[in-house]
Amino acid sequence: MATLQKPGLGMNSWVGFGQESSFGTAVTPTEYIEIESETLMKEVQRIEAMSILRRGTVDNKIISGAVQVGGEVSFPVQFDGWLLLAYQAFGSYTTSQPDVTNAPTAYKHSFTLADVLPAALTFEVFRDTTQFTTEPSKSFVYSGCKISKMEFACAVNEVLKCSMSVMGRNEARASRSTATPSFSNSEYAVFTEAIVSYNGNDVEASNFSISLENNLAYRYKLGSAYTREPSPDSKLMATGSFDMEFQSWDQYDDFVNTTERALTVTFTGPLIAGSIYKTIKFTCAQIFIEKVKLSLDKPGRIMMTIDYRAFRNTAQTSNEILLEITNTNASI
Repeated sequence: MATLQKPGLGMNSWVGFGQESSFGTAVTPTEYIEIESETLMKEVQRIEAMSILRRGTVDNKIISGAVQVGGEVSFPVQFDGWLLLAYQAFGSYTTSQPDVTNAPTAYKHSFTLADVLPAALTFEVFRDTTQFTTEPSKSFVYSGCKISKMEFACAVNEVLKCSMSVMGRNEARASRSTATPSFSNSEYAVFTEAIVSYNGNDVEASNFSISLENNLAYRYKLGSAYTREPSPDSKLMATGSFDMEFQSWDQYDDFVNTTERALTVTFTGPLIAGSIYKTIKFTCAQIFIEKVKLSLDKPGRIMMTIDYRAFRNTAQTSNEILLEITNTNASI
């Protein structure tokens, strides 16, 4: 009688990641996150040797082509435990202490945009192979991974969520790096802690999103099925939206007519010490409203959806997005 196979279970799965020193050389994860979903995968493209002979295609005319690794990873956001991912997406960061005297354990990590992104990450995805008959307790290892897009979103009655689009070089299989991964025990950033400020005023938003698109492209060449390090193929884009009630003509006209405004989204968490709180803050020094949509689809409140795009200024003193995270970690 055949042995009954037991499946992998999402409840026993996780994602780890570590900074590579050279592109595509896998490393052991240094951080682990609990995820909402992930779709990382390896795809081997197929080439068909074309011939007009025969009506159908013979199997020996199908040849393996380029290897493409990529997918999405989504996770609920805490005040620490994922900052290495932000560094990968933004490209540069600095760490300071906002109040050494009264809050000596508080550190602010400021992430800014760089033209050249850091060396890639290795992602380890454990999809619960513990009970497999052959090759038990092995993980999928994705090397040479770059973050092409990072998006943050939150709505009423939700935890702040981050979704990443990942591009990688290769997939391998290896014994999982740790028997018991260590996850951050920091608090989650939740909707009750968030304020969306437009032109210095709280717009009482019911949701928001903000995304950074690095617009990376795979770089294949003759002689190899694997990509070289993905690099930008067009300008980066910083866009987002928020919803709010339709309350006044002045506010509507400002959204429609403005040339530039500042936008900030701030999550203020627990007190660290003195007057310093754990925070996650997004700052767009100047945004342009691209579209204002009024939704009249029910007898209740009329809602406005504000779509925007962020730009850097001509003096190059501000990026499209500045991300600042204050917590009790001395480094990312």
